[in-house]
Amino acid sequence: MIYVLAKFTVHTEHRAAFLEHSRKVIAETVKEPGCIAYDVAESTTNTNSFTSIEQWETREALGRHFETPHLKEWARILVPMTATLETDVIHSEKIEKLQPRSAPCGVSCWPDITLA
Repeated sequence: MIYVLAKFTVHTEHRAAFLEHSRKVIAETVKEPGCIAYDVAESTTNTNSFTSIEQWETREALGRHFETPHLKEWARILVPMTATLETDVIHSEKIEKLQPRSAPCGVSCWPDITLA
């Protein structure tokens, strides 16, 4: 399994169009074989900063995604909208998953963390 984090800084005047086109590419991408999850999150500290968060069964499935018509169209539209774009592919054998603990109120919390 692999994860992809694609970080975008969008020009202010293209923010609405970016969100509209993101919704379209998400709707098509989640139908692709090998796509486990695909979404875009907005920064809480920079209204023009977004991160695409993707989960794929294999690197080959991600490679096929790059060849789809909807992603090629998205890339063509995206270039003039963005000030920055940075993409990281994370391979699952190097990821540690933390399991939440349950708080007294029954809500899941972060694991106990000791800070030095």
